[in-house]
Amino acid sequence: MIGKEQTERALEIFDEQKIDFLFLTNLQAKDPFFYYFTGASGFESSVAIIGKEPIIYTPGFEMERASKETWIKDIREFSTKNSLDNIKKIVGDKIVGVNGKFLPLRIQGKLQKAGIKTKDVSEALLDLRQYKTKDELDLIGKAVKATKQIIEKIDTSLPGNEIRAELLRQYAIEDMDEFYRAIVAYDADSAVPHYRGVSKPGKHCLLVDTGGSYEGYGADITRTFLLNPNKELQEIYRTVEEAQKVAIDLIEPGVRISDISKAANDIIEKAGYRMVHSLGHGIGLEVHERPNIMTGSGKVLEENMVFTIEPAIYVKEKYGVRIEDNILVTKKGCKIL
Repeated sequence: MIGKEQTERALEIFDEQKIDFLFLTNLQAKDPFFYYFTGASGFESSVAIIGKEPIIYTPGFEMERASKETWIKDIREFSTKNSLDNIKKIVGDKIVGVNGKFLPLRIQGKLQKAGIKTKDVSEALLDLRQYKTKDELDLIGKAVKATKQIIEKIDTSLPGNEIRAELLRQYAIEDMDEFYRAIVAYDADSAVPHYRGVSKPGKHCLLVDTGGSYEGYGADITRTFLLNPNKELQEIYRTVEEAQKVAIDLIEPGVRISDISKAANDIIEKAGYRMVHSLGHGIGLEVHERPNIMTGSGKVLEENMVFTIEPAIYVKEKYGVRIEDNILVTKKGCKIL
């Protein structure tokens, strides 16, 4: 179950962050950390106090559903009239950590007005989320496996919007959600890294970047299908493939992220091209998480990090090739999910 182990990990950094509680909100927008620590998803007008004895406040009509989803036993009815007063009684004069990257300014103002002392600990929370638990890895692995099977069945003769519609249909059949808006791009459109139009069938290649998710945790896979490639496109594909293989072969705990990125970039530059985006990014509850797999990173890889490796070459107004797989850092090396 999502939330219990994550909360235990968070409690370990409370002293370091000089906080006594975490205050999380799900209002009109939903903070991923609310689900991360509670396991309760999709709740509006809800708040959570994360500490040694965590509490969820949620509307009365959601209390039964919350009790089935969350590991937290103390579920109370949310009221706009007195919930902040009740929270103040719980936390007293102690410092409450908040996700400052998400918490609306008006809510921060209300907390201050209620006399609740807050501290932004968003950076520490984002770092914590880099290291996946077994439950998280199981969900990501399930999402990756299903997404891979779905992407391999694509009809490469259909217009881009019809492929997108079919991806959505397949995710629904598998009881999955779409993790992010799929990119479907033929020929010159595939040279635009984050293409968002309706791409008409082409003759050279088709780039599809898509991912489904299970219980909030998703996959991020890109495949470039060669349709009727010329020699240049075939060489580009082989270069990207080699760059990805070299990068993945280097992955193990303790390796500097910058070294992995440089190895892939060197191969692409030797072929006369340039990477226009980073080599990869973490995945989990969101499609872009830490760690960032880039040449300028000062970090090293650690066990249970999950991220993409997605080298790419784009030739403006002609075509683009990107190959993206999801990688888990294991105790002694890595696993291609």
